[in-house]
Amino acid sequence: MRSATVNTLRLTFLALLLGVVLVFSSYAPVSAAYLSQRTVTVATSQINALTSHDFTFTMPTVSSVASIMFEYCTNSPLVAVVCAAPGGLDVSTATIATQTGETGFSVHPSSTFNALILTRSSANTVVGPDHYVFNSVTNPATPSITIFVRITTYPTTDATGVFTDQGSVAFSTAGGLGVGGFVPPYLTFCAAVTVAPDCSIIDGQLIGFGEFSTSVTSDTTSQFAAATNDPTGYNIYVSGQTMTAGNLTIPALATGDVSKTGVSQFGINLKANTVPSLGVDATGLGTGTPATGYDTSNIFRLVNGEKIAGSVLPTEFNRYTVSYIVNIAVAQKPGFYATTMTYIATVNF
Repeated sequence: MRSATVNTLRLTFLALLLGVVLVFSSYAPVSAAYLSQRTVTVATSQINALTSHDFTFTMPTVSSVASIMFEYCTNSPLVAVVCAAPGGLDVSTATIATQTGETGFSVHPSSTFNALILTRSSANTVVGPDHYVFNSVTNPATPSITIFVRITTYPTTDATGVFTDQGSVAFSTAGGLGVGGFVPPYLTFCAAVTVAPDCSIIDGQLIGFGEFSTSVTSDTTSQFAAATNDPTGYNIYVSGQTMTAGNLTIPALATGDVSKTGVSQFGINLKANTVPSLGVDATGLGTGTPATGYDTSNIFRLVNGEKIAGSVLPTEFNRYTVSYIVNIAVAQKPGFYATTMTYIATVNF
């Protein structure tokens, strides 16, 4: 899952790509209304990556809308400021994977490499949430920069003339393992083999399970920490698949289960466990907690795109320990098994 700071943690058997997304408010002319509850989630914020961008927002008023423009800029979220286009970004080949709320849109042919225009026949909007996912977006070529996406609605079919409603969101391109945030507002998020409770120290880039066994559970841990002053707190999601070796897989625990030696399984949780003896509960003065499915000792789970932790309030730091387990059956085919997982922290300023 929604600015993004990405931390890359390479493992001998496990690679973690960690991301953070921030969402900002902006300004509009007096005659326009703000799109509320705005979020953006990038599937990966690595530079030059071909990826998907996921937007949500809520229409504030009933109005006639025939087009929506998503304009990507590096200099300002304000519509009144001339946009500086991000180098390397290309949304001209984007396709609409999801559209809910206001629907019936297609990509307008006048879309450019930094301005994606959706078009339809003019229709009155309904006040409520809207959700759009765009595939085949090429991320900017410059690492560690903030990209502002200005979202504006128009009564015209080609996003020309005076806009009706507007708002903006932001994300950042990946710059390697590190700590990111904006103050104010801020979201601070870090990850590594071990991290300090306040992200002041980040240590370690390699984690290895070693040799898997049918009689002993293989396990290891990593850590992340997060804090924000967003009024609604933060959410942290995991995106990734199970351990694979070519076309061979170790099944992920999609429904959650205990560790069972002799059974092929891969899963995680964010708790102190006794079977196996692994991990610790979340620590810190913050209000963050593990999410349902990842909050029970000795129960492990992994579902791509699920929320694994969060807070519903502005919060001080919490440090979480992610516990990973792998078991294999006697019939598990030999191979070098690995995976890549992405952790994304989101807020909604």
